[in-house]
Amino acid sequence: MIKNKDFDLNDEIESNDLPYKILIVDNDEPTLLLLKLFFKSQGYSSYCTRRGIKSLEKLSEFIPKLILIDLMVADISAFKLCEKIKSNKRFKHIPLIYLTSFPTSMVIEKIEETKADGCINKPFEFESLEHLLHYLD
Repeated sequence: MIKNKDFDLNDEIESNDLPYKILIVDNDEPTLLLLKLFFKSQGYSSYCTRRGIKSLEKLSEFIPKLILIDLMVADISAFKLCEKIKSNKRFKHIPLIYLTSFPTSMVIEKIEETKADGCINKPFEFESLEHLLHYLD
């Protein structure tokens, strides 16, 4: 396991399909890798980062069709990150889905409060990700 190193997953799995279709923010590198490979297998490019602040910077470079944010992002609250994205007129239309190991019942109020578009519970099966593909076409 890699610890305390800023690992650039985007360099590890190269993609020439710019702009990226999906922005994924998760502090767990195996989850980032799994999601990136899943979407790549479906023909979609994604940009992955472990840092919420970095995701905001990337939004100035490209506008994704889907954003996935883990609730346990370390450098900024996922809820604050969602509010920042959803309050910006350039990005508020983008579907934003939380990734969480918390029960949905614990997150539902925050989904409504922050104007997120839903959540996916971890651990997840690939089948639970397939319904996200309709956002990408």
